[in-house]
Amino acid sequence: MTGHRARLVGAAVHLPPRWRSSAETERKISYRLDPADVPDPGFLLETTGVHGVHVMEDDQNASDLAALAAHQALADAALTPADIDLMIFAAAGQDVAEPATAHIVAAAMGLTCPVLCSISKTPATAS
Repeated sequence: MTGHRARLVGAAVHLPPRWRSSAETERKISYRLDPADVPDPGFLLETTGVHGVHVMEDDQNASDLAALAAHQALADAALTPADIDLMIFAAAGQDVAEPATAHIVAAAMGLTCPVLCSISKTPATAS
């Protein structure tokens, strides 16, 4: 045993400043649906408890938000990219199918460490 142990020294999240309320989302949905299918006002909030969501700008990707969060985590831990031995990326979305978003974030950060493949909930493309 070498005496080395893995440890998590920082984590952060970056939420885009733009906010869309559930009521605004309902209005957007109502324009795309047959009037008979439009949910009652307040339906989203009532059924999900979600008041609204943060929305990325059109020119932003998951990797942009991840890189901003990673820079913040490094700053909070008083570390630099050279201090990182392994990057693990997890998100609910990804930029593209290939390369993995984890590699895009690592490149944006100037990391030279190994990168654990992206762990995501959704595919990059819908069929």
